[in-house]
Amino acid sequence: MLAGTLPTSWTQGGAFPSLSSLQFYNVSITGSLPASWGGNAALTDLHLNFTKLSGALPTEWGTSNKFQSLETLHIVSCNINGVLPNFTLIHAERLLPGIHI
Repeated sequence: MLAGTLPTSWTQGGAFPSLSSLQFYNVSITGSLPASWGGNAALTDLHLNFTKLSGALPTEWGTSNKFQSLETLHIVSCNINGVLPNFTLIHAERLLPGIHI
């Protein structure tokens, strides 16, 4: 079983430069979402459903140089709270239909 926090190192220094899809379902991942994950230019799908994540989505995720390829964002049944980042700054015509929070 996968448990613990999500490492920021997965998106720093080119650890996974071609990672296009990251999906976690029903795992014991805890903590908050790393702001650095928004810098993954190849990521098209991010699914973090039925996890123990908590806190707010990083405000940095709403800046125009983040998630350059993201099409789908699913964060369902987690303890995420706070204000959503301004996703309209990042390719709104492509991303907004795929947001499920």
